Amino acid sequence: MFRQPQTPSLKAAIATIHADPWWWRKALIGGALWLTVLGYPIVEGYQAESIENTHNGFPTPLPEWRQLGNKAVIGLFALVIDFFYFALPLLFAGLFLMCVALGVVLAERGIAVLGQLGTIVALVAAAWVVAAWLSSVSPAAKQIYVAEGQPASGIGGQVVHHVLRQPARSAYIRARLRSLPVYLAPIALLVAALYAMAWSGWLALLLIWLGLSALLYARLVVIQLYAAAAREIQLRIFERLQAQARR
Repeated sequence: MFRQPQTPSLKAAIATIHADPWWWRKALIGGALWLTVLGYPIVEGYQAESIENTHNGFPTPLPEWRQLGNKAVIGLFALVIDFFYFALPLLFAGLFLMCVALGVVLAERGIAVLGQLGTIVALVAAAWVVAAWLSSVSPAAKQIYVAEGQPASGIGGQVVHHVLRQPARSAYIRARLRSLPVYLAPIALLVAALYAMAWSGWLALLLIWLGLSALLYARLVVIQLYAAAAREIQLRIFERLQAQARR
């Protein structure tokens, strides 16, 4: 009989991040780099290093902001994973819409039909993004990528199959649900920045910086949740193999 899976603890994940006394400064630096747009791969690489440090059992898994070039290279591969699971399907949806639009124009069906098709494609694309985010395919793929050291290992149908089958599906769903509260602060700050643009550009810039810093902090916490989920999955698979061996 299998024991019940342990729910990854949000409190434990936050405590792991706060074990580093400079966690807030590291988050602010990451937010500043993210603000430049060009620093996005560096921030992604920073998160990948945090995943690696967690796998290696470091008590404080937050790396230092050093060797930014190496972080950028690692981060580019992490961005390829996000592109594959999120942007690429949207590009296909856009290409499909263009082909259908051309057919509608040639058939002289009218703008109304084209508008309806555009709405349908937009809804399908939005549903895909939400489903991909809820499925945890991207964080799971990045965990696999860092563990195996090969970008290709995080891309493909085998990763999708992994996150959708048991015991991974339940563990990842719990991790995703537990991660939702940490996104509230960055969402609130970024929404406030939008409203602040009407009053002060500098205030809006400050809020965007803080919002991106809070988003990096949230993603670092989420890394801990998914690391716990990955350990739980491995334990469940081991227990299953043990039970099969006893039969």
